[in-house]
Amino acid sequence: MKKLLLFATFALILLSSALSFGTSKITITVYDGRLFTVYLNNQYYATPMEDWVSPELGSGRHYFKLIGQNNPGSTNNIIFEGYVEIRDNLSIFAVINEAGQFVVYKQKPFWNNTTGNYDCEYDIINPVDFNRLKEFIIKRTYASYMYEEFIDAVDANWFTSEQMLELVKLFEFESYKLDAAKYGYKKTCDKNNYYIMYDVFSFQASISDLRQFLKGYKE
Repeated sequence: MKKLLLFATFALILLSSALSFGTSKITITVYDGRLFTVYLNNQYYATPMEDWVSPELGSGRHYFKLIGQNNPGSTNNIIFEGYVEIRDNLSIFAVINEAGQFVVYKQKPFWNNTTGNYDCEYDIINPVDFNRLKEFIIKRTYASYMYEEFIDAVDANWFTSEQMLELVKLFEFESYKLDAAKYGYKKTCDKNNYYIMYDVFSFQASISDLRQFLKGYKE
C-alpha cells in the first residue's frame, strides 16, 4: 500500500512539473519585412528569413541578435540585439519596430504535447504582411477594384477586429464600408470585439444594418 502511495505521489509530481515547466516558441518579424539571420544564445541560424520561428525554448533570459540582409555593403546591419525574457508554455509573436525595439504583439498558450487543436488566433496575419496588404489595396484606387482585393485577402487570412477596422476604413463610400464589414466578420477571430466597427460609419442606418447582420450571423 505504501509503495502505491509513493508511486502515486511521484506520478503527481511529474505531472505537475510537465504542466508548470513546458517549453515556448517565438516567431519574429521585422516591421519592413526585410530578410534577417539570427543568433540565438550560442547558435547561429544562417538562412535569411522574413518570419523566423525559434526552436522550443525553456523559460528564462535568451540572447537574440538579428542581422539584416538587405544592405550587404553596410558595416552595421544589426536590427536588434539583447536579452528577451521568456516564460513557460507560450507561443509568442513579436516584431522589431522602426525604433529597433522588440515588441510582443500576441502570445497564446503553447503545449508541446498537444496536437490537432485549431485556434484561428495562431493564424492571424502578422503586422508586416498586414501593412503590405493595406498598401496593396490602396494602390488599386477604384473602390470596386479595392473591394475585389479585399475579398481575396479576407478569404486567405485571419484578422483581429482592429485590423479589420483598419481595412474597412480604406473605403470611402458607406456602401463599400458596410459590405466589407459584413464580409470580413467571418474571418475575424475576436468576434466579441467587432462592435468597434460601428465607429467607422457615418449613418445610423448602416450601424443598424450591420448590427442586424451580426445578430443573425451563422458559421
